[in-house]
Parts: sequence; structure tokens; C-alpha cells
Amino acid sequence: MKLLFLTLFPLTLQAQESSVDTIKIESNKEIRSLEQITESISVVPGVELDSPLQKNNIEVINALPNISINKLDGSFSIRGVNNTGVTGFAKDNVSSILLDDIYLTDLAIKAGAFDLWDVNHIEVFRGPQSTLQGINSLSGTISLFKNKASLESESAFKFGTGNYGSLETGLLHNDSAFDDRFRYRIAYNREQTDGYIENQATRNEKWGKRAKENLNIDLQYFLNEKDYLRFNTKISQAKNGGIYTQGANPFDYKVNEDIDFLSKTNYSQQSIRYFSQLSETLSNEIILAHSQAANVEMSDADWTATEDLGSRIESHDDRFISAENLLKYNSNDHQNILGVHTHRFYLKDNDMMTLVYGTTPIDVLQKSNKFRTVISIFDSYTYRLSKSHNITAGLRFEHVINDFQMDLIAPPIRTTSIDSQSFNNVLLPKLAYTYTREKSTYGFSVSEGYRTGGVSINRWQGIASQYSPEKTTNYELSFKNTQDQVKFYANFFYTDWNNQQVLVEQSSMPFDTAVQNSASSELYGAESEIRYAATSFQEVAWAVGYTKTRFKDFQTGMADYNGHEFPFAPQWTGRLIHQYRISDKWNTSVAMRYLGSSYMNAENTRSAPDQYYLDLGSQYFWSEMAMLFDFYIKNALNQQYQLLVSNAYNGVEDIQVSAPMEFGLRLLYTW
Repeated sequence: MKLLFLTLFPLTLQAQESSVDTIKIESNKEIRSLEQITESISVVPGVELDSPLQKNNIEVINALPNISINKLDGSFSIRGVNNTGVTGFAKDNVSSILLDDIYLTDLAIKAGAFDLWDVNHIEVFRGPQSTLQGINSLSGTISLFKNKASLESESAFKFGTGNYGSLETGLLHNDSAFDDRFRYRIAYNREQTDGYIENQATRNEKWGKRAKENLNIDLQYFLNEKDYLRFNTKISQAKNGGIYTQGANPFDYKVNEDIDFLSKTNYSQQSIRYFSQLSETLSNEIILAHSQAANVEMSDADWTATEDLGSRIESHDDRFISAENLLKYNSNDHQNILGVHTHRFYLKDNDMMTLVYGTTPIDVLQKSNKFRTVISIFDSYTYRLSKSHNITAGLRFEHVINDFQMDLIAPPIRTTSIDSQSFNNVLLPKLAYTYTREKSTYGFSVSEGYRTGGVSINRWQGIASQYSPEKTTNYELSFKNTQDQVKFYANFFYTDWNNQQVLVEQSSMPFDTAVQNSASSELYGAESEIRYAATSFQEVAWAVGYTKTRFKDFQTGMADYNGHEFPFAPQWTGRLIHQYRISDKWNTSVAMRYLGSSYMNAENTRSAPDQYYLDLGSQYFWSEMAMLFDFYIKNALNQQYQLLVSNAYNGVEDIQVSAPMEFGLRLLYTW
């Protein structure tokens, strides 16, 4: 059975899937293997992902070269660029996450849509992907692929338990019908933990409790041997408690608030695609998708045990509708993809809270609606000059319409209504060249990344202002070498960032801020990965990344940031994974991760320390019963780090800290 084989023999499969001449990259839309691509890419196979040794969220890729997960799993940085922006502005993210080619909104991530049960692999692209992916891919793209419905008849059940009340259950079934023309796959996963943070004020020992459920249904119907229809639906929901601590010792894992934090999020995604092989060299694919998410959060507005400001209630809703057509031509010497894409994104935010204006508490209601419409056409053409030389040229035109509406009701201080619209047109070129000699490939590329412009709202002054798109120019050198036992990849990059969108403080008054194109910056560095299959029973995977970020020109009336580093931008990241198959029944895993120190803010006044983590795992296969047992320890050395410190109210600090040691057992049964 495929699932059982994938689980039991990770060493052999990883060695095979890591080979640069066999991996076909899916998420960049092109018809090329890894050796033909100059971008810096990490491909992580499912056998390494769907493991109790790993976090079942975006933290699974933490410490890949120049990848860091910040605010626990609340945000991430690629090459030192946080996905919400270098100064925390998050109206249009600078990098994106895709699930089976469909864009995941921030609310989808909050709902737990990034789920690793029955996962196939992850592709992490570092550097601009704007020519092919368009908006939200200035610094990179993370693509998660679930297993597709197949011809095999297989079923699986898992059950896991661990400390802090951790429980997980999962079901999977795959089969085919109608002479194998119809194939279906259903996977369900549920996980929960009581967490490790206690609210002293409410005597809630499970203040940090988290729970999520995921359902994935994949259906395929083959019209003939090559043409097919594929329908996929995903449903996710999550209920989460708080993630920060308070007090003189944050590692007491306590807070003291009279209202418990609670966040509830639901998400659903549907997609349908039609693939047609028009000829031996020409194919066409149509992808239609729709998703929606809803989130409600309640928290203590003053972060204390007193009732100074009561509760803060937020509600968020989004919708995402997209259509894309991909016409692909593939021959020995020519490869071309012509794409047309359009999407409509809607985000509704309601925020009810009490703020202190001067010394007066004021009840504030802020309602906002954002609409984004995107129409784009793009083309990428690769010409094989000879057996050793390839050249790729790409161009994307994108038209973006942003509509923004806001009502700010704060009597008697201010009542403001704002309705604004902006238009952006952008051209995004890319040029790349690769040279292959024997088992080595050298590459060079120049590409542009961008984030769309929009409308900024100054809540204190009650005014709206427009800001322009920001652009980066990225220069990349790559080297890939594949031997029988060793696979080596390396990339060197320099990025020049102009017209940069930053959140600027207009004065010391609360919410007197605006987004402006007020900065320029640069970043440079390198990534390297090695996979060494020492024997058929043993493999070592090593990866390291270095990034240096710097504001070249960023001054406001409140501060001078010139020369400062980006927040959440560790200069060094590293990861080492060693897997050893002791026998046909026993397998062991050791994973070590390192993240260098980084600043928590653009002022560079607060920093997170160097972080070292050690995770241990062991597997035992009971062949007579077709059962697999996983034993794991996460953060085995119980390392303690302060990851983020923020001022809350009346001198109270909210502190996010690393998770303590976790351990547990998982049973997997297949039939």
C-alpha cells in the first residue's frame, strides 16, 4: 500500500525525491524540473512532514534556509522579509501560502488550513515569484500539496496522545470506481491540546487551549486516458486560546486577565479544474476556486485583572474567488506557458473596543470593508539553446482595483466615514539562464517583485491617503549538483527595494499612522542545502541560510531608521536532520534547528535571542498487525526563549515564549 510504504521507508524515498533530475516543480506553473530552475527552492517530502516529530502547522518549515516562523505560527519571514511587511502593515501580504494551487488568506491560516495529515509535499520558493504568481509574492511563496485521489484502494487510521492534554485522530480512505475512471480520496484530521498557559484571574488552567479539525475531499473523473475533471473541497475550523504570557518570569506560563482570550475561525475552500491534453505537446488547464472564512475573537481590552476597559471583540470575514487558464506547450527545445488570471477578494473587519483618549475611556467601533479585483495575463518561455544551455524569459501584466470603506465611530471624539478607490497597473519581467555540465547546473536570473498599492486610513485624524505599489529587483545566482549519494543546492542573491511601503507614525498620538512609500532598502545573502545518503539505511539533510537586511533610506518625523535591520529577520538559520533505519522494524530521527537573533521592531531596540531546538523521534513497525508506532520528543532540551515582547496597558507586557518540551505517542494502522 502506498501510504504504508511512504511511512515506513522515508530514507529511501527522500533520497529519490531529492534528486534534482527527477523532481518536477508544481507550484511555479512551469513545465520544468528543479535542475532547470534558478530560484532557491526547498522541496520537503510528505514523509518528513506528516510526522509527530513536526508541528502540524506552518512551524514545520521553521529554520529551512532563510525561513523563520514568528509570533509562534502567527507570521513568517522569507529572506528576512515578514509576510505582513517589514513594519507590520498587513493589508496585502508580501508573500503567500497556496494550498493545492489555491491562495490561502490570513483567516484560512488562522482556521488551521495549513494541515499536514495526508500531505504529499511542500515547495518553498525564496525570492520574487511575481511574474508567475502575481500579487502577494514579492518575497516568496509557500505551496502545500495534499495527496490526490488515486487508483489504489487504501485506508488508514491514526491516534495520538501526549502531554498537555494533546490528542489527535485521523481517518483516510482512497478508492476508485466505474472501471477506474472515477477516483476519490477522503481525509479527516482532528487535533487538540490544553496548552501550557494558565489565567490566574479566571483560574483557567487551559487558557492556551487549541483545537482544530480538517476535512479534505478529492474527486477525479477521467474523460479518457489523459483528460480529467478534478473537484476538491476543504473544510477547516479552529478554536484557539491565548499565546502570550505575563509577569516577572514569563516561563511561569501565566497571565492575569479578567476576560479569557478566545478565537474561533471557520474556513471552506472549493475548486474545480479541467485538464485537457490537446496534443502531444499542447495542454490546457482551467482552475476555478472559491473560499470563505469567518473569525470572531474576544479578549481583555486592558490585559489586566481589573475591569478598566472591559472586553475587545473583533469579527472578520473574507471571500476569495478566482479563475485561471493555463495553456502549456512542451517540446524538446521549447516550453511555454500562457496564463490568464483573475480574482476578487473581499475582507470585512469589525472591531469593538474601549480606548483611552488622554485620560478618558471612549467606546470605539471601527468597521471596514476592502475589495480587491485583479486581472492579469502572463507568459513564460524557455528555449533550449543546446543540451547544456537554457534561457527563460517571462512577463506579467497586472491590473489591480482596490476599494476601501471605513466607518470609525468614537463619540464624542470623532465619527468618520471614508470611501476611497485606487487603480494600479504593473509590468513584471523576468529573465533567467542555466548552464548544465555533467551533473552540475549553474544559473543566473533577474526578476521583479511587487506589492500592490492601496488606501491608508489614519484613524486619529480620520483621513484617507493613497500609496503606490512597491517593487524589488532581485539578482540570483544558483548552483545545483547531484551525485549518487550527495545532492547539493546553493543560491546567492541581492535584492534592491524601492518605493517601499512602511507604516509611518505621524505623531505620538495613538493610531496617528499612515502607510507611505517612504523607504528604500536592500537585502543580500545565500542558501545552501545538502542531502547525503550515507547508506540505504541512513540519510543526513543539512541546510543553512544567511540574510543581511538594511534600510537605506527611512526617516520620519518621529525616528531615523537608516541602517536598521528589518524586524523578524534572523541573519542565520540552520537545520540538520539525521534519519537512521536500524532494522526493518525500527527507525530513528534527530532534528536540530537554529535561528539566529533578530530584532522585534524596526527601531532595533528589542531583540529575540539565538534559538536552538532538538527534536527526537523513533518508529516501530509491527508488521503482523500493519501498525506503526511513533514516539517523539519536541524541544527535548526544554530550551526557553522570549520571542516577542509588546507593551499592552499600564506597564503590562505581553510576552510570547517558545513552547516547552512536548512528548507523546502516535499509532498508525493501515488496511
